Amino acid sequence: VVNAGTMEKDQAQFQKHLNSRAKFANLSDRFGKLDLQGPLSRELLSPMVPGIEKLQYYTFDEFEVLGENVIVSRTGYTGELGYEIYFPWEKTVQLWKEILKRGAKPAGLGVRDLLRLEMGYSLYGHELEENISPLDAGLNRFIDWNKNFIGKEALLKHKEAGVNRKIVLFVSENRRSPRAGHRLYSSEGKEIGYVTSGSFSPNFNCGIGMGFVVKDRGSVGERILFGDPEQQLAARIEARPMYKQGSLKN
Repeated sequence: VVNAGTMEKDQAQFQKHLNSRAKFANLSDRFGKLDLQGPLSRELLSPMVPGIEKLQYYTFDEFEVLGENVIVSRTGYTGELGYEIYFPWEKTVQLWKEILKRGAKPAGLGVRDLLRLEMGYSLYGHELEENISPLDAGLNRFIDWNKNFIGKEALLKHKEAGVNRKIVLFVSENRRSPRAGHRLYSSEGKEIGYVTSGSFSPNFNCGIGMGFVVKDRGSVGERILFGDPEQQLAARIEARPMYKQGSLKN
């Protein structure tokens, strides 16, 4: 599930690397995507989408939804059970109204951002970016070194040179929240990194954040500080995910 905000950049990347025999079409404006997330999402969707209970975590398939044969995936970024429905654009409002009629409530990207932060999920533009290597981002398990792929040579050089930073999840020791761009400091006051994402978590009743720290810091339980040179607040490193009570893989 790619970021709609980077559609033109993604298109240019595909076209740059395709050979002359390949055909490429950007069909983005033909589809809308609605994400139905939460512990009751399967219960709500089952009467509308026969067979949806067979869809496994992090897979997708084709299903009939309101008379349309469409793709439904299960790759939600909320820490809960959930589904994403790719629907013909001109009929997406109809699907939206039907889902709300059956009991779902609207929620925006701010909610998704908080939920993914509690899970310690990285977000493009924050913990993932063109200048952040998958090795920096802790995504080593997704790299198949036995295959040839775009950027492999650069990654091999990075791997050989060694990674000098890593992503951590941390919790404020009060209700004050970290913000992207804040600096991270050791308990002694030495700068060791920076905040990439931060918010207040109603679920844990405290501020939470993610950020990069130098590779030899950031062990779980380590006390750190966040803020700026004028004001620094106490926090501690937590294991990811923080939120463990979800229905994600049910």
